[in-house]
Amino acid sequence: AGAHAFTITAENSLGVAVATGTFDIVPPGPPVLTNVAATPDPQQVFGTVTITATIRDPDGVAQATVEVTFPDASTATYPMTNLGGDVWSHARAYDQLGTHGFRITATDGTGASANATGTFRIVDTVPPVADAGPDQIVPQGTVVAFDGSGSTDNVAVVNYTWPFVDGGTVSLYGVAPSYPFDNLGVFAVTLTVRDSSGNSAADSMNVTVLDVVPPSITN
Repeated sequence: AGAHAFTITAENSLGVAVATGTFDIVPPGPPVLTNVAATPDPQQVFGTVTITATIRDPDGVAQATVEVTFPDASTATYPMTNLGGDVWSHARAYDQLGTHGFRITATDGTGASANATGTFRIVDTVPPVADAGPDQIVPQGTVVAFDGSGSTDNVAVVNYTWPFVDGGTVSLYGVAPSYPFDNLGVFAVTLTVRDSSGNSAADSMNVTVLDVVPPSITN
C-alpha cells in the first residue's frame, strides 16, 4: 500500500526516451455487511433468537462478533459462527423482556473492520394459571385465609386480586390475604392474577359461612 514511482525507458536507433510517473496502491475496503437480521422478532421470553449477517471481504473475514445490549442496559459480546460461505450467525435464548439492541463487528485479514446494528424484542404473551384454592365452609365470624400460591406463570405472577361482595364490594390483594366473615351465606370469591406483561387469568372459589350458634331458650 502507498505511493509507487515508476520509470519507463524506450530506446531505438535514434536515442533513448525516459518517462516517469507515480501510482497509489490502496488496501481493500473494510468488510461489507448485508442481510443483517434477528429472527424471530419478536420472540417469546426464554426462546432462542438467531442473529445473522452476510459478510463479504476480498481479504477474507478473520472474525465476527455481536455485542448485545439488554433492556437493563447491560451488555455482552459473543462470537459469531461462520455457517459456510459468507453467512455468519449467533443464536442464544433470552430471559429479559423488552427491546434488545445488537452491534455486529466484522474484521478482515488486514485488520479493517465494519459494523452493523439492529434490534429485536423479547415478549411474554403466555397468560398465568390462576389457582384460588379449594372452597371453604366455615362458622360465622371466622377469619378466612385465602391461598393463591398454587398460581403459576412462565415468568412470575406480580399481582393477586381477590374481589367479592359482602354487603358491598370487597377487594383483597396479595398471594395469601385474610378476611373475617361475619355475615352468613355463600360468597363467590374470584382470584385474578397478572404477570408483568399484563397477561391475566382468573379462578373462583366459594366461602360458605354457617350459623353454628344454637338457639337459646329462655323463660
